[in-house]
Amino acid sequence: MKAFINFILILSMLQLGAALNLQPQFRLPAAGVSLNRIEVGFNINTVARVDNAASLGINTAFNYNTPFTPSDPVGAEMLAKGMHEVDAGFASELFYYECHRTRTVAPPPAGTTNSFCATDYIPSMNSETALLAALDAKLQADAANPLIVGYWVSDDWNLWDAGSARTVLQDIHTHILQHTPGKPAICGFGVNVMPPGVSVWNSRIALNYSNAACDMVGIYAYPAAAPTYSNGSQFDYTMSAPLAAVFKSLKSLGWNSSVTPLIGIGQAFAGSYAGTRYEPGINRFQMVAQATAFCKAGAVSIGWYAWQDSGFDSSALTPMTSADVQYGVVDGIAACQAMWGARIPWHPTLKHG
Repeated sequence: MKAFINFILILSMLQLGAALNLQPQFRLPAAGVSLNRIEVGFNINTVARVDNAASLGINTAFNYNTPFTPSDPVGAEMLAKGMHEVDAGFASELFYYECHRTRTVAPPPAGTTNSFCATDYIPSMNSETALLAALDAKLQADAANPLIVGYWVSDDWNLWDAGSARTVLQDIHTHILQHTPGKPAICGFGVNVMPPGVSVWNSRIALNYSNAACDMVGIYAYPAAAPTYSNGSQFDYTMSAPLAAVFKSLKSLGWNSSVTPLIGIGQAFAGSYAGTRYEPGINRFQMVAQATAFCKAGAVSIGWYAWQDSGFDSSALTPMTSADVQYGVVDGIAACQAMWGARIPWHPTLKHG
């Protein structure tokens, strides 16, 4: 997801407000874990961040690389706060696999820079076999970790190799079913928040999606970083045009949010990024507008990026540093909970007629 912020690419989105009145028939493996009406935060990876997130109403942490367990201080604090964890290390491993591909068999078009991957970080991740072996090791550990409730399996991708992860993600889903049946695979797509009526969505971004690979869809959205400061007032945080474009793409590939439910992931960071540019925004009203838009569009859960990112400096606005961002999380959760109260709760083992 950090690649999204770094312009590694621009990605995907949601569904229509009509879903608000539907009675869902969500598809997940038998005895599946319910990720209905959860409140999500990305990169909640210290005890202080766990305490902060929990105080704001966050109950599920999405963390890249290696998950925490109850035997380490962060995992113990999660357990004490009633917080669960989604293993986003799957997306990290898939990135390393694709990174190697872009440095070998799937380079960028001649004369262009490899903006996806600066170097081949893990050269040994040189085949799908190597990728699945690494993920099997993670799954074996996750099967014994009571904090783990699901997997964030993919996010940023590059357009010149669009769709190349489609069958790989299907194979990953098969391995998840073998090792940890019932824990959902969440496929992430991102899109730019833009001025009213504007969308820069490219339909090829959605080509990694398939019903066979994804138990849930996570849509994350923020404006592109800019060279100068902006309060974000020029952007439409209801995301009307981008959401319509993303929905059209995903639906053309078979996505049905009544079967493969949606998690909306909004912006909870702003200010100086990577020392070279600025992320526009953010204030509580923009955050509530975005959360409301996601949940009106049918999101069964809501979340934010991020409590930490290597590009943030000490002046960045995050839930750890800004009271306004904290209010945005609390009020955004409240807005979604008010809408969810009118819906039938989802659990993957339940069918609603």
